Amino acid sequence: MTYWTDQTGVPEIVTLSIVQGFGFGLVFRAAEHGAFLTLPNHLRTTAPRLLTLMRNVASSIGISVVIAQLTEGSRRFTRCCRSISTRSTMRCRCRMCAA
Repeated sequence: MTYWTDQTGVPEIVTLSIVQGFGFGLVFRAAEHGAFLTLPNHLRTTAPRLLTLMRNVASSIGISVVIAQLTEGSRRFTRCCRSISTRSTMRCRCRMCAA
């Protein structure tokens, strides 16, 4: 995924995302099962609820961080393109400025 560009095709992104999600599901379900087997019986009903809560909170934090990074990157990119096109005779040739 580190080599993806804006030219990366949708089928490649979808295929790799599905494979990654399937792999994470297999790994984490096995780890959860092993962890639950070590719990005392009286905690086995509370642990899944706590795990779900923590997973949801972590997911929300992760989504917020990704959105913040995308917004910041877009802002920097736009500022860079504007400075190129207003300060010199060179024209910015990015997709956003060409539109």
